[in-house]
Amino acid sequence: MANEVVEKIYEKIDKELGEQHVEEVVKNLMVSENNEDASRQLMELHKQCCAVFLNYSSQRPTSRTNSTKKKILNKS
Repeated sequence: MANEVVEKIYEKIDKELGEQHVEEVVKNLMVSENNEDASRQLMELHKQCCAVFLNYSSQRPTSRTNSTKKKILNKS
């Protein structure tokens, strides 16, 4: 089940950013001699992927219950 979710997220990233976008950025990072520029590119890619992930997860209906929230007990 978890693998299916991960695959769907990868598909969503490919769809929104372009199928080769992540691959091209990683290739550029690997050949970059400028560590500062490479770090900046990596952070930008991270932001883009996070934005897609957050957008994807906010659109999915949640089946998780609120059982993880602590209940407030009234002591009278």
